[in-house]
Amino acid sequence: MRGIKVKKYLLSLLVVIAIGFFPIIGCKKIGRGYKSEESTETVEKSTPASAKEKSPYVSEEEKTGITGEGTSLETEKGLPETEKTEMIITDAEGKAKELWDTIHKENYKLNWKLWPDTGDFYKGRQPHGELLTTYVNDIAYDAIKNKKGKLSSGAIIITENYTSDRNITFITVIHKIKGFNPLANDWFWVKYETDGEITTVKKNNKALKLAGKVADCIECHSLQTDNDYIYTSPIMDIGKEISETKKKEEEVMNAKRIATEIWNKMKSDNYQESWKMWPDKEAFYNGIDPHGTLLSTYVNEVAYDSIVSKKESMPFDAVIVTENYMFDKSLEYITVMKKIKGFNPENNDWFWIKFKPNGAIMTEEKYGKTISLAGKVDNCISCHKNQFLNDYIYTSFVKGITKKEITEEKPKGTEPVYELMAKELWERMQNEKYRENWKMWPGKNAFYEGTEPHGFWLTTYVNDLAHEAIKHKKGELQPGAIIIKENYRKDKNIDSITVMQKIKGFDPDAKDWFWIKYEPNGDVMVTEKEEGGETKTIKLAGKLSSCIKCHGAQTSNDYIMTTPLKVMHTY
Repeated sequence: MRGIKVKKYLLSLLVVIAIGFFPIIGCKKIGRGYKSEESTETVEKSTPASAKEKSPYVSEEEKTGITGEGTSLETEKGLPETEKTEMIITDAEGKAKELWDTIHKENYKLNWKLWPDTGDFYKGRQPHGELLTTYVNDIAYDAIKNKKGKLSSGAIIITENYTSDRNITFITVIHKIKGFNPLANDWFWVKYETDGEITTVKKNNKALKLAGKVADCIECHSLQTDNDYIYTSPIMDIGKEISETKKKEEEVMNAKRIATEIWNKMKSDNYQESWKMWPDKEAFYNGIDPHGTLLSTYVNEVAYDSIVSKKESMPFDAVIVTENYMFDKSLEYITVMKKIKGFNPENNDWFWIKFKPNGAIMTEEKYGKTISLAGKVDNCISCHKNQFLNDYIYTSFVKGITKKEITEEKPKGTEPVYELMAKELWERMQNEKYRENWKMWPGKNAFYEGTEPHGFWLTTYVNDLAHEAIKHKKGELQPGAIIIKENYRKDKNIDSITVMQKIKGFDPDAKDWFWIKYEPNGDVMVTEKEEGGETKTIKLAGKLSSCIKCHGAQTSNDYIMTTPLKVMHTY
C-alpha cells in the first residue's frame, strides 16, 4: 500500500513539473524574459499573484528603499521560494533595469566611444576583470577628453569585465543622476550579469542586489574623490590638478598653524581659571555622541557676552572650548570652535578643531587617507549644520531666547522668536528647493490619502537626515530632521503646509519637535483663542498644543503618524 502511494505522489510531481516547464519549452532566455524561437515576442516570467501584493514579511524599507549596501532582498521563513526572489522591486532595481534598456537601445558598442586613450581589452585589476573595455556616452566623453575635472549629470560609463582569455564575466555601469546621492557625487552604481540581470550577493543572511548606493563601490571609489570617483584616468588637467592639490596642502598647513595658535592662546589665558563656563552649565554635564559621556564647556568673554545678551549670532573671535570626558571623568579629548571672519562663510565662519589632552591635533583615517581634524572638519560641519538656525550651536539657544525660557511648560506659540524661526525655516526650504531635491516619505507617493485634521490628499517630503532614519527603521529621528507635509483639498489645490523640525533641547517633553503651519505662500497661519475673556490671535508655530496632543498618541513612534519608524514583524 505504501508503495502505491509513493508511485502516485511521484506521478503527480512529474505532472506538476511538466506543466510548470511547458510555457518555456522551445524558448531561449534573453535578459529578464523569454523569447520564443519562432516569434519575436518577449514573454515575461510569471510572478505569483501574491508576489505583487505587499507581504507582511517585508518592511517598507525593503520594498521601496535603496539600502547602503545595495538593494536588500531579505527573505523570511514561510514564503514560497518563488516569492522570495521575485517579490520585491525597488527604486534601485527599477532604475537599473531602465538603464540596461537604455544602453542597449542606444546600441552602446556601436554608437558610443571608448574611454579616451584606452582600447579594447586593456589591463584591469581587482575587483574588476583581468581585462576591461570601457564605453562612455557623449556627455562623459566630452568631460574626460577636455579634462573638465568632473562629469556632468547624465554621464554614463560602461565597463565590460573579461577574463584573461577574453570571456566576458560581468558588466559594471555608473550613471550620474542629479540629486541621487550628493555625498558620493550623485553616482548610481550597478553590476550586471552578462544577460542583464542585476548581480545578487549574500551578506549578513540577506540577498543584496548590487544597484543604487552600493557601499563597496562607493568605499573603494571614494579614494578618488578628487577625480570624481573615477579610477580609469585623470579627468582634470594635470597642471590644474597639481595646483588644486597644492592649494589643499596649503589649507591643511594653514589650519594646523591656526589651531596651534588657538591652543597656545587657551593655555596662556589659563582658560579653565579665567574663562567662564557656558551659562547655566556646570562642570561634567551629560554629553551625547559623538562627544564625551560628560562635558565641561568654557567660553571666552566675547562668546559669553553674546550668549547672555541673546545676540543674533556669535561675533567674530568667539571661542567655545568643550572638554570631553569618559564616564570616570578622565579627559578623552578637547573640541574647539572659533569664529574667524571670512574663514568659511558658507558655514558661519566657524573653525573646528579636535585636540588630544596634550594639545596635539587629532587625526582620523578616512578612505585610506589621514585627515587632520582642524579647519573645515566635514563631520563637525555636517552635524552642527542641523542647528543653522542657532548659529551651528547645540549646547543651548543663543538666538534671542534662552534655553530656560524656551523650555518652560507654558506654550509660547505667540512669541516673536517662534515666528522668526518659522520664517528662517521657510527660507531654507525654498533655498534647498525641497520639492526637487528632497525625497518623499519612503513608500509614499504624491497625493496619498489624508485624514483630519490634515488635507484630503497629502504629499510628504523629508530631508536626508529624516529619510535615513525612516528608511532604516531607526525608531527615532535625530535633531535636524525635517518633515514637510503639503495638505491638499479634494480638488488637489493646496490648502496649507505643515512642518515638523526636531531641534535639540527645544521641547524635551514632546521629543523636541518644533511645529509650524504655513499658508501656501509661506506666511505662518494664525488661529483665535479665548483666554481670560479675551480673544487672542495665535501664530501656529512653536509648541502647538493641538499638534502635540494629537501626535502624542504616537509617543512610542517619535510622535509620527505616517508609518512605523521601527521594523514591524507579522507572525
